[in-house]
Amino acid sequence: MTTASIAIIGALTLSVAGMASAMPTVLPTDNPVSATVQPATETPEPTPTAAAVTPTGPDSDRAADPIAAAAIARKYNHPVADDSQTTDTSQVSVEPNGSFSLESSTLPVRVKTDAGWVPIDSSLTYGPDKMLTPVAAASPVQFSEGGTDLLAKVEVTPGAWLTEKWPYGALPIPTVTDNDALYSNVLPGVDLRLSSTPAGMAEVLVVKTPDAAANPKLDQVKLSLEGATVTPSAGNTLSATPNGAQPQTASAAADNSDTVSSAPVWWDSNVKDSGPDGPVGAEEAHPVSQAATGSDVTLNVGAVIDTQKITYPLYVDPDWGTGAQAYWFTDRAFPDTVYLNGNANSGGIKAVGYGGPSPVNYLSHAFWQFDTTPLSGKHILAAAFNTAVYWSNVCTSTAIQAWQYGNGADAPGFTWNGEPNAWDALLDTQSTNDGSSCAAPGNVGFNALPTAISAASGGWPNVQLGLRAANESDPGTRKHFGTAASLTVTYNSYPNAPTGLSITSPPRGCSNDPNNPAYLNGNQSIVLQANVSDPDQQNLGTAFYLKNTDTGANTFAPLGWPYDGSPAQAQSAPQSVQLPVTLPTGRYAWYAQSEDGIDWGPASSPCYFDALDSPPAVPVISDVSAGPYTVGQPMTVKFTSSPTDHIATFAYWWTNDTSTATTPPLPALGNAPTCTRAPVGGVRFACADSSSTSPLITVAPRADTSTLWVATFDLAGNASTSSAGQTILANADTAVSASNPNAGNVVAAKGHQWPMNTATPIVGAVADKNTTTGTSLFAQKVLKIGAGTNVTSTDHIVMTGLARHVMTLPGYLELARYYNGVDDAAFSDGFAPAGYTFEVALGQYVPLAASAAAVTGMQEFYSCPLSTGDMTSTSSTCEGTGVTGVSMGYFWPTSAAVPAGVPALPLYQCSIASNGHHFDAPDVGCLGFGTGIVLGYLAGIAPTVTANTSGSPAVLAPAQAIDTTKSFTVSAWVKLDAANLAGGNYTAMSESGSGTNANSAFYLQKANGGHWRFCVRTQSGIDIVDCASVTAPALANTWTMVTGIWDATNQEVRVLTSASPTPADSTSVVSHVPPSSEISATSPLVVGSAVSDGSTGNQWDGEISNPVAFQGVLDGFQLASLAGLNPLP
Repeated sequence: MTTASIAIIGALTLSVAGMASAMPTVLPTDNPVSATVQPATETPEPTPTAAAVTPTGPDSDRAADPIAAAAIARKYNHPVADDSQTTDTSQVSVEPNGSFSLESSTLPVRVKTDAGWVPIDSSLTYGPDKMLTPVAAASPVQFSEGGTDLLAKVEVTPGAWLTEKWPYGALPIPTVTDNDALYSNVLPGVDLRLSSTPAGMAEVLVVKTPDAAANPKLDQVKLSLEGATVTPSAGNTLSATPNGAQPQTASAAADNSDTVSSAPVWWDSNVKDSGPDGPVGAEEAHPVSQAATGSDVTLNVGAVIDTQKITYPLYVDPDWGTGAQAYWFTDRAFPDTVYLNGNANSGGIKAVGYGGPSPVNYLSHAFWQFDTTPLSGKHILAAAFNTAVYWSNVCTSTAIQAWQYGNGADAPGFTWNGEPNAWDALLDTQSTNDGSSCAAPGNVGFNALPTAISAASGGWPNVQLGLRAANESDPGTRKHFGTAASLTVTYNSYPNAPTGLSITSPPRGCSNDPNNPAYLNGNQSIVLQANVSDPDQQNLGTAFYLKNTDTGANTFAPLGWPYDGSPAQAQSAPQSVQLPVTLPTGRYAWYAQSEDGIDWGPASSPCYFDALDSPPAVPVISDVSAGPYTVGQPMTVKFTSSPTDHIATFAYWWTNDTSTATTPPLPALGNAPTCTRAPVGGVRFACADSSSTSPLITVAPRADTSTLWVATFDLAGNASTSSAGQTILANADTAVSASNPNAGNVVAAKGHQWPMNTATPIVGAVADKNTTTGTSLFAQKVLKIGAGTNVTSTDHIVMTGLARHVMTLPGYLELARYYNGVDDAAFSDGFAPAGYTFEVALGQYVPLAASAAAVTGMQEFYSCPLSTGDMTSTSSTCEGTGVTGVSMGYFWPTSAAVPAGVPALPLYQCSIASNGHHFDAPDVGCLGFGTGIVLGYLAGIAPTVTANTSGSPAVLAPAQAIDTTKSFTVSAWVKLDAANLAGGNYTAMSESGSGTNANSAFYLQKANGGHWRFCVRTQSGIDIVDCASVTAPALANTWTMVTGIWDATNQEVRVLTSASPTPADSTSVVSHVPPSSEISATSPLVVGSAVSDGSTGNQWDGEISNPVAFQGVLDGFQLASLAGLNPLP
């Protein structure tokens, strides 16, 4: 008595992975034709790959990214998989030589777990919910433990499950063997076997006997479904879509690795050894009709039993699968049946060839689809299609052809009648009799190089490969191939074309226009640089080519090459080369090209430069405006040069005599000159037009005798060997007369002089020599003596003459609070470290260097650098904190001790209870953080002297003395107290803006460090400060006439320490370019202090006499008068 079986199976399950090492692979013997940009014809041959930087990590067969994989592959000389390019069905590995291998499999061969990628393991085990589940599955399934009608669950999408139920009651407890769960006698004489497969699950109904087959329950086996909607498609296939999602066809679902059910098939036991694992030998599977309503699937098993001559057991096989790439075959015997992703048994077959007219007129073609996305744009080195032959119908080896089928765009799963007939390219032919009665099953490989090249060049996301018999009329060509197959491709990425080309020495950009080249001097070190990169992130060697375009000859062999794989050749980094010799005058083109040890990438676009090795001619000064000329007053000139000299800029400057020594700080040879650069050190720059002529330039004579110099720079950075000079004779207002050098000068009416040339005591104010009435800038200004300024002392300013009354200021320092983003700290004005921002001025104190008499009765205070911010304290031990205090100076212990007429400001020590943060504050409320502790008192107003309107003391009002946007001169005789010669900024004269955060527009001062300087500061909100300084140190207890000049026409700041208008050294002249929106300071002119961030500081420490402020630039005669303590007429 025979038995019958019905099998329902999932996707074909044979995996090539288990036999890959034994599979023959056909490799190409010739280099492929590249589909991307080829190297230039001058490209040298790629060099052999060399060892690169040795990684410090351990050996491994996998790495997180291609960089790490390449390092391990090179060091340990074996392929390393790149996890960032790994999926269930494909894997990219880095080879030791830097190339890549893509292995794309039809079935999932690995799954990603918390521990990383692991091989598929379909063995069943009981899960936490007592359902049977595979150990490691890319397509999760769960099988019933028995006792209910729940049959199986398939994960359709992550977290969404398709549940299948048995229609005839509770299932028995299964017998589990490896990946199979056998449910015996689910109906009398009928077993049900569920199998876990790499792509999902297989179901096989085994109908053992004719009596079992007679059971009417088998006529229509209706399986109910939950959790997904089932959509029927052409060819008797189904697709499952999670509830709420958009349904799609089975071919589309397979193409997207979604859940599909192939057309169910049946086979019987007509051929010996056929069983639930599938038909063997010549036995073929036959289609079974099915129907779907959305929530159930019905198998028409009765039609098979009623119409077919069955040899029992009978097997019926539906299935559910997901995660596989598409694979199918077509058969002339069943021309409308879709054999997509399954169809037979858990072993799986793909039929190919002709089996003769009897018993069934079989003729089949087999197809596989592979993901080729990683190949886009790559250089394909080798490609092979690998599968296995399980059965051949004759012992004679017959030929099977592998074809490129279309361009991968055809929907998979077409039928015999629906074949697009896209047999585009014959790839390879292999003859085999594997699986015949004369030979065991075996592996077979086909060359797939042309298809891989086409996919790479065309950017195809998929390719389809087809197998067919070479002679389809030969009945000995029928073969069964395995479903599981792989496409293995070895490839490399061409390095990218270098970018960011530049010349780093001398600094030049890359000009791609041969008619507008860069320029440089060829008699210097020339370094070419390019940024190189590789899609595979490999190390790169880069060749630099240099050609003389005048002669067409290569100047050198390729430079910077060959490739050695060293860290210095790391990609995504600049690579450079120094030219071995200097270059003669001429035009040159250069470009760069990279190689990775396997391939050369495309060359960069060429860069052009001209080597100009000769200096330009001396320019000519022309179009000088007519005299007479006035010191500090505008005049105009033009500069011209030869158009053949490729002039980049004219550089021009003044000297205060007729000297031919021209040594301004001009640009060094090699730096690309520009005519738009800012003035520097008194040197200004002008552009040249196409005729090498400058626009009309406005300048002003510096002194009574001045020389205007001009030099040219060509585009290569070469300066003319000498400079043209034009001597200008001028004075402050009118032409110089030998008999009367000051003829016509009326400078007193343009400024303010406060002479202190008598022994008469000063009472409250110093009169202005300028007696002009009114309220204008040029009207008389009285110099009002402020509180705390001593005017009772007299001194000899010059060696001869009487002792004169002078102004004496105590040199208080300002204490201010600053913040660095974390901590607060108190510093003297001008001494805050970098990173600290001014917050608030706290008041004035007496510096440490003050005399003992000056600090009698005062309190010394300290800065305590605690971890919670600097704490100000009167304790040298920082109140027992273990920190030693840093002495800062002295303040007054009580408000009554502050000098008369000076407001007393309390200084509070504050802390924040929540974090212990310390800070100083001028208010007892400590900014709302508690009650402060008063440490002592600071002076609320720095003793100072201010310019005021004229009139009786009752109506004096602070007044602006000069317009700081225009040229001006300020000067005073000053003497520093010896105690504070080096430390601190001490200001003799200033004039500031108004507002909360106002700053002085100029500072005539002794700078921190002990030298004289004059600073000009913008007022328009764009804070620009430029200071001219004297290198020689300031002398203590010595009277010095210090003069500051802002020359607005020449955009120069100058400081002088003698009667001569000639600056002492190069630092005594600096350029200053205010913004076009610049405004004048509007607050009073001040003698003895300055304003920063709205607070008075920088108080003078010593004596001041005879201050002056003029709108304009004083000449040498006028400076000499001031030096003799003579007011100007």
